Amino acid sequence: MYTDNNIKTTEKKLNHKLNFFNDPVPLKEDSHPVNYKVADFGMDPDIITSLSNMGQAESSLNHKLGVTKDSVYENAPQWSDLVSLDREPLLSRNRSLELH
Repeated sequence: MYTDNNIKTTEKKLNHKLNFFNDPVPLKEDSHPVNYKVADFGMDPDIITSLSNMGQAESSLNHKLGVTKDSVYENAPQWSDLVSLDREPLLSRNRSLELH
């Protein structure tokens, strides 16, 4: 194909292999460090605060807060709650609005 030939020609000219998102990226040997140690700074302070706040809310409400698959569907907003159709849509063909 014409496009394939252009890609091959360009790859050769630039001495670079074009990679698409689903293609594995070929790595040169020792191109970057691997298996190095990463510092563990513990849980993020904002997460600690949020968990503490949730615990206090559960205690004061005497109710266990949590998300389950069922509660997500039960509490999801309905389309009718999000959209108001009490007026003519802006892009409709309302002839009463046309200039004469």
